[in-house]
Amino acid sequence: MVKNIIYIALLLGVLPKAYSQGAFSYAELNNSPQGLAMGGLSTAVDANAFSVFDNAASVSFSDKTFEAGVLYSPWAKEGTSGMDRDNMLINAGGYYRANDNSSLLFGFSYYAPGGNKMYITDENGNITGDEIRSRYLSVDLGYAYRINDLWSVSATGRYVNWRIVSSDLVEAVSFDVALMRRFGLGNFGNIDASLKLSNWGTMISGENRDSYELPGSVSVGGLWNTSFAEKHGVKVGVEAGYRLMDTKALHASGGAEYSYGDFVFVRGGYNFSEYDTKNLSYASAGIGGKYKMVRVDASYLFADSKSPLNNTFMVGLSFGF
Repeated sequence: MVKNIIYIALLLGVLPKAYSQGAFSYAELNNSPQGLAMGGLSTAVDANAFSVFDNAASVSFSDKTFEAGVLYSPWAKEGTSGMDRDNMLINAGGYYRANDNSSLLFGFSYYAPGGNKMYITDENGNITGDEIRSRYLSVDLGYAYRINDLWSVSATGRYVNWRIVSSDLVEAVSFDVALMRRFGLGNFGNIDASLKLSNWGTMISGENRDSYELPGSVSVGGLWNTSFAEKHGVKVGVEAGYRLMDTKALHASGGAEYSYGDFVFVRGGYNFSEYDTKNLSYASAGIGGKYKMVRVDASYLFADSKSPLNNTFMVGLSFGF
């Protein structure tokens, strides 16, 4: 009985502050420092080391053969302000373009909600067990196929393992499908238009499967990519999506990036979200640097002072050739 009370307190007290309405809402975390800095874009994006989490179809248009990287973020850090530990998000991802048409993508995600330390106790409040810790793991595998010079399609499979407390385990499988179309604009660059279905799947285990839903959603977006005066580049992206499962909600993002010589990157954007408490909208900014095969990217969020996303940051390190 006492264990169940602690379990309920953990769910109602810690996880909502960690941006997790349902057990798998964190599957929607933007997983690219570049996209996050541009208002949280995840559909209207170009290829990067974390494309398996965003839009896998984009890698078909990459000029690289291989990219891989790792990122870190104390995601929604204000939600655990003053508590014993912050939230922690660590992702690793990459892709390999086997030939002009086929690309393989891979990813691993680890998310640990923060909060105050909690232990299993007896009826007298004496600690009788280990510390209660929640954690989320996922493994992603994707395939992208370039149909021709204009079209690309991708499919990504995901296995999710969510341990709510020490002994409560929930598992699920989900899929993402994306379609991208490139429109050439001559001297004005190109526009990549995308359609993406995300996080569609089902529970495969768990004591209370009916109480959990994957956050299945559909989104559309476009990214304009152009360059001028040889070393100067500009990208502008917009997208909109709607969550159709679990808690229904609309979101929209817009952002831009300026680059100099494929060496220095400056980004900014804004994200509007109806999800949950309606205070998860934010402005974003970020910078990046690249030297030969290695690049570093960072992003920072500016939100309402009551939002758990305020002051959240993300940093990523990647390399490619």
